[in-house]
Amino acid sequence: MTDVANQYAHAVFSLAFEANNHENIASELNNFFSGLDVNEWQFFLHPRITKEEKHQVIEKLSLDNLTINFLKVIIDNERFDLLENIVVAYRKLLDESKDLVLVKVTSKIKLSESNLNKIEKTLKNRMKKNIKIEEIIDKNLSSGIKIEYDGEVIDLTVKRTIDEIKNQLLGGN
Repeated sequence: MTDVANQYAHAVFSLAFEANNHENIASELNNFFSGLDVNEWQFFLHPRITKEEKHQVIEKLSLDNLTINFLKVIIDNERFDLLENIVVAYRKLLDESKDLVLVKVTSKIKLSESNLNKIEKTLKNRMKKNIKIEEIIDKNLSSGIKIEYDGEVIDLTVKRTIDEIKNQLLGGN
C-alpha cells in the first residue's frame, strides 16, 4: 500500500469521522470500487477523457457529497489508479476506530464455525481487541492453517514444517 493512498484514506476518513458518517462513506467507497467494470475503470483512467466529463459521471451517482467530492479530488489529482489501495486503507482505519483487527485465516478446506470461533476467541484474548476473520481457501496448501494479522504471520502449515526440516537437514538453524 502506498503512502499516498494512506494519506488520501486518512484525509477522507477524518472528515467522515468528524461528520459521524465514516461507516456510510466506507460502504459507498467499497460499493463504488467493487461495482466498476473494466470499461468504467478504463473510462476513469483514460487521459483523453476530460476531468470535467469524469466529474459529470460522478455527480450523477446517488452518493454522499463527501464521497462525490473525494472521487473528484482523486480524479483531479490523477490518483484514481490508487482507488483500490485507498479503499483498503480506509477500511483498515474504520476497523481500527472500532478496535477491530482483520485476521486472515488460510487453509486448504473451509474450517468449521467451531474452529473459526476458537481462533477468534484465542486471538481476542491475546490481543485484547475485537477480531474479524477473513477465511481464505488455498487448495495449494497440503494441510494446516496460516494466520495473518497486523504484519504478523502464524504459519501452522505442513509446508512450513517440511521447509524447516529441509533447512535443518541442509545444515541451517
